[in-house]
Amino acid sequence: MKISFILIFAIILILTLTGEIESKKFWKKVEKVGKNIRKAAKKTLPTIGGYVGIANQIKGVKN
Repeated sequence: MKISFILIFAIILILTLTGEIESKKFWKKVEKVGKNIRKAAKKTLPTIGGYVGIANQIKGVKN
């Protein structure tokens, strides 16, 4: 009885540790993708804002 309890406890411990390791790898990938999205947004949004600003100026000149 003691051996089976120890065996079950060891299996649960191993599964928990491997799950934590895989979870950390997953979240690192998520953080990396998030950083890439933020970098792309920082590069793109000023350009879009600039185009909107120019369009508004042109509309103002026409009126």
